Amino acid sequence: MSRIEKIRILNLNYNGNTIRIDDEIFDLAGESTLISLRNGGGKSVLVQMIVSLFVNKSYRDFGERPFKSYFTTNRPTFIITEWKLDQNQEKFMAGMMVRKSQKEDNDTEELEIYTFTGSYTDACSYALEQLPVVKKDGDRKILRGFAECRSILEEISREKDGDFRLYDMSSRYGRSQYFNTLKQYQINNHEWESIIRKVNQKESGLSELFQNARDERNLVENWFLRPVEDKLNQEKDKIEEFRKLTMQFVEQYRSNQSRVERKKIIEQYFADTAQLKTEIEDYVQKYQDGEELKSELILYTDALNDGIRNLSALIKKKEEVLREIDEEIRHIRYEKISYEIYGYETEKEKLVAERSEQEIEITRLTLAKENLLREINKYDLNKIDTEILELEVEKAEVDEKVRVLLQENAQNKDRIEELGTTLYLYYENEMEKQKSEYATHKELLEKSLDKIKKEKEEYNCKEEKIRQLSTQTGGLERTIQNYTETEETFCRETGYVMKRNLLGFYALIYMLIGYGNGFFQRVFYDEDIKLPLALIAGSEFLYGMVIYVLLFMLKSDFHFLHYLRHVIMPELVYTILVTLVLYQIILHINRRLEEEEKRSASRFV
Repeated sequence: MSRIEKIRILNLNYNGNTIRIDDEIFDLAGESTLISLRNGGGKSVLVQMIVSLFVNKSYRDFGERPFKSYFTTNRPTFIITEWKLDQNQEKFMAGMMVRKSQKEDNDTEELEIYTFTGSYTDACSYALEQLPVVKKDGDRKILRGFAECRSILEEISREKDGDFRLYDMSSRYGRSQYFNTLKQYQINNHEWESIIRKVNQKESGLSELFQNARDERNLVENWFLRPVEDKLNQEKDKIEEFRKLTMQFVEQYRSNQSRVERKKIIEQYFADTAQLKTEIEDYVQKYQDGEELKSELILYTDALNDGIRNLSALIKKKEEVLREIDEEIRHIRYEKISYEIYGYETEKEKLVAERSEQEIEITRLTLAKENLLREINKYDLNKIDTEILELEVEKAEVDEKVRVLLQENAQNKDRIEELGTTLYLYYENEMEKQKSEYATHKELLEKSLDKIKKEKEEYNCKEEKIRQLSTQTGGLERTIQNYTETEETFCRETGYVMKRNLLGFYALIYMLIGYGNGFFQRVFYDEDIKLPLALIAGSEFLYGMVIYVLLFMLKSDFHFLHYLRHVIMPELVYTILVTLVLYQIILHINRRLEEEEKRSASRFV
């Protein structure tokens, strides 16, 4: 009598997936074994799993425990038994690989089941402990996938030096071959099914079974000897019928000799047709071999199709990865372009600011030049006119005195002429001095004119530089426009929104400002909007100051008033206006979310 030596169960979930057997080997040593578990521990489950190996589909359900209910995922479950044969070192293995059917259009078969058998004397690759369906990852054991396990079992079945066979239980031929193989080792599915039929007659059939068989003897007498006796009695009836048939044949032979001759003819017929019978048996054997090859071909085709599907999925996954990489490259490329555009815009603003400064300086120098010319001309003309008038007045006075003196005292004529000569020389010298000063002033004026000429040349050079900067600014604006058009084309094609801001830099500033605002949570009230407005205004002003210091002032751009007037204050006013509109909306949404969280928390408790 063959006995179960070992039982191995892999990846079995039961009791609503609350209990799991990862990989367990039950060593029974071919002896009567008692498995003691608490209520709900899985005694009936273990019996049902073991019995399912040796019965047809309709007998695998135990009362209200459908066999299919244990399999809810795409991972395989293995149930394997190892039998010790009578008076022989050879061992026989019968196992099952089962999972929930993954075919959406399969309405009839809810499970995918493959059974396998094998016999061996020594340790081999498909022995119960060595069956390669589990791979190691360090200290962990990982059960292979269903398709991979099937491929491994098919490869083992194709090996010539083994007696391993794989059966597809979804086909009638596979089921027939499997149960025929079991019968070769005295494992009759009908005997197992008769026991299961009795178990399922009542809701608690299995419990009643063990209630009426509390020891080994009662169990054997009540449940195993009776099927054996029934089978023996059945064979006995066949022998009795055969004996009666033989006696009738002998009586007929005695009563009718002609029938003996007919028997000889029949025997001769059988002898003559022995060759034909051999050929027929050979044909049947070849037909069976062809069916087996056909089954193997079907299995191979299924495995090949699975491999093709897996390969297609892998190719699709790799293509998706390549698309993501290409998208990332395009994103990086456009981020680079955006950064360059941002730099160009900064350079443009700097050039515009420099141009404004230069225009202001040119205007100032022009006004200074005009004022200087007016002052020089005014000073020189006034001074010369004043001096000429004074000299004319003095000359007139002297002439009058000379005339008077000449008239009064002719005897002093020489003295007067001498005095007049002296005065004439004096005034002549004064005139020369005035001419010299005039020449000096004229030279200074010419120098001033030369300086103004040089300043005008510098002005022209600066105007030329401004024109060059304007040309560069136009080129930069065209480049920005081209980048903008390229960016818009990219966004339309990909649906991606490009941002020119340096996300990490601005995000850090926002994080620090938000962290600072968090200190005001203790004095924050929902209905009071003054504190949010004040915090938002202060945060916006602080943000603008930080941006000015880090992006402008450190680059030698000191036009703070311009930046304050045209950037910080407009953004501050805009932000406050938006806050007045959106604060109540955001506050309402936040209150709804808080109420939903409270309801969820109450339901959970």
